[in-house]
Amino acid sequence: MTSRLLVFLIYNKKINKYICFCSIDEKNVWYRRWKEQLLLDTYDLLKTAMNVSAQRAELISSNIANVNTDGYKAKRIVFESELKQALASSGTDAVTEASVSQVKPKITENATTSIKDNGNNVDLEVEMLDQAANGLYYSALTAQVNGRLQMMNLVLSN
Repeated sequence: MTSRLLVFLIYNKKINKYICFCSIDEKNVWYRRWKEQLLLDTYDLLKTAMNVSAQRAELISSNIANVNTDGYKAKRIVFESELKQALASSGTDAVTEASVSQVKPKITENATTSIKDNGNNVDLEVEMLDQAANGLYYSALTAQVNGRLQMMNLVLSN
């Protein structure tokens, strides 16, 4: 039976230093804890971001569908700034299940575009750009998930 040396190098912003953790035993409690924490927290964040991106796509589609509706106000989903604020208030950049689950996307009315004579403020060009950007964002998240799953399959197959 061969042993593998497992090394984790983790940067702790509070003390401004790297912490190195080594183990040759995969059954070691610390090894399992770090592995589970790193994998689960990342997947939880990616899942949440993908869900928000899907909600954003629905909202953009709704805005486009209501481009000619009298009095309709374009809506936006605010999530990324809320997540940054939650992480900043916790004093760490580490993503934890609690920090992600506490942050809920907020739907707000768009106040940045001008209102037309009929009270509608949907700007079709802005919505189309947002739709394209959101599609790229979702694709990037999907690529991240796929890459992490491939890495996990590689680790488990060895």
